[in-house]
Amino acid sequence: MKFVDISTPIYDFDNNFIGVLATHLSWDWVREVEAAMLTTLQTRKNIEFFIVSKNDNVVILGPDEMIGHSLNLNSVELAKTHKNGWSLETWDDGKQYLTGYVLTEGYKDYPGLGWTVIVTAC
Repeated sequence: MKFVDISTPIYDFDNNFIGVLATHLSWDWVREVEAAMLTTLQTRKNIEFFIVSKNDNVVILGPDEMIGHSLNLNSVELAKTHKNGWSLETWDDGKQYLTGYVLTEGYKDYPGLGWTVIVTAC
């Protein structure tokens, strides 16, 4: 079972720190996102998507056999520098894939989790 913890400082109208708002999210919400993405990709063959963690490039969402494994790809590093795009890239299996990449962003003052989304087509 996996969880995501999120917290943010709370300030009053005079910008004085008054506490922390925190939540403990079940991983089920990520599975809902995955299901929605897979529904979108149903009509397209040979497409895979991955969500990669910020610090260690570990696949946290994607094909079951890839979860927990690091993606050591140039595209992951390019995304971390806020470059979004695509490349033809040779993966660890020795095959070349069209690889799209983007660094996720937060919303308003929330910086987000810094995950990278990778989409491949072969």
